[in-house]
Amino acid sequence: MPRLIPYAVVQSGVKRALQPDSIRRQLQRLGVPDATAVLRSLYPRAVDEFANQAFLETQRRSFVPVREESMITREFAEPWKNRYVLNVEFKRPGSDIVESTEYAIHTNKDYSLGKAESIMQQRAEAIVGFHGGSDLPEGAEIISVTTVNAYSNL
Repeated sequence: MPRLIPYAVVQSGVKRALQPDSIRRQLQRLGVPDATAVLRSLYPRAVDEFANQAFLETQRRSFVPVREESMITREFAEPWKNRYVLNVEFKRPGSDIVESTEYAIHTNKDYSLGKAESIMQQRAEAIVGFHGGSDLPEGAEIISVTTVNAYSNL
């Protein structure tokens, strides 16, 4: 059986507007032990993240996410105050296929959506221009950078 990340299954189900019972059955079909308990622990987090992402997508680039209003409060192992997750869309060299990957910015500053996207754009261009990375190959063309979610450390 391929390695399975139950949270990815739950996230996918929430994004597709599936009922919790449908997601639970999907987890059971994939062989997740005690799918009911797994769903009970992961479903609220997936709903929070989806709702926050949908909210951030409607905001202007000048919008600054605020703790407990437009940032998801989670405890990180890192000492950072904020985490911004961004989606980077790119084209591989010599290809017209658009791919995407997610990166995170960890900071103690409160960034606007535009500022976080600008910082990630610069980092992504540096990665592809210097040596490439595991997710961004050398010479890739960066198409867009968009904010996916914002988190605040407890």
